[in-house]
Amino acid sequence: MRYFVDTNVFLRVLIREDERMLRDGAALFSAIRGGTLAGYTSGLVLSEINWTLASFYGFGRSEVLRALRGIVATANLRVVDAVDAPVALDLFERHRVKWVDCLIASAPDIQSGATAVVSYDRDFDRLGVPRLEPAAALDDRG
Repeated sequence: MRYFVDTNVFLRVLIREDERMLRDGAALFSAIRGGTLAGYTSGLVLSEINWTLASFYGFGRSEVLRALRGIVATANLRVVDAVDAPVALDLFERHRVKWVDCLIASAPDIQSGATAVVSYDRDFDRLGVPRLEPAAALDDRG
């Protein structure tokens, strides 16, 4: 199985506010870098990270760039943008969740169940796609 890493997993590692989430996220990224877990993310996630770091956490432009470059440079982490706008619109119409989550969930490999979303955001559960928290993704790969 492949694993799509959502915004909040990156943020928990970058912000370091919760020790368990930091530890689990760091282990997830270590598995991705080591090639034992097939991970990817998207430009949508990078956009959300940019906005959250700058607007909510007050990071300066150079700090945001350093964070984004670090993510993009992560060995074995692919950045893939594959959304199905009609599917996303249908999900957005039927569920009261964020538009960006509908876009992420609309990706064909997520829709088919071949890829699980790694996220703390339970809205993905409402969208009917596989979702695992980082520790569960590490257990699931076995």
